[in-house]
Amino acid sequence: MIYAIIFLFLGVTIARGLDILFPKFEEDKDKAREKPIQIYLLEISAQIAIIVLATYMFREIVHYMFTIFPVLKKNMYGQPDRFAALIIAPTTFAVQPNLILKIRYVWGL
Repeated sequence: MIYAIIFLFLGVTIARGLDILFPKFEEDKDKAREKPIQIYLLEISAQIAIIVLATYMFREIVHYMFTIFPVLKKNMYGQPDRFAALIIAPTTFAVQPNLILKIRYVWGL
């Protein structure tokens, strides 16, 4: 449970930062068409790549922190860090509305 809470906070924090950092999606159809689809694909790919790298890094760092502190290691059962992606992925996408809008626009959803 502690893993899930830590991953949730880390995932939301990083995702919010990415949403602020990357260009905003123009919801006006005419303005959205001014930018080539390839640029949207590049932005989507970059954001997802950063999410993947951050998820891996957080998983490793948090797991390391749990293993070096005896009180945390004593209460750790199995390998809960294996499920980091299941916890972080939905939260990171949920707080990035611009990424979702870009994906919908590119794939015509």
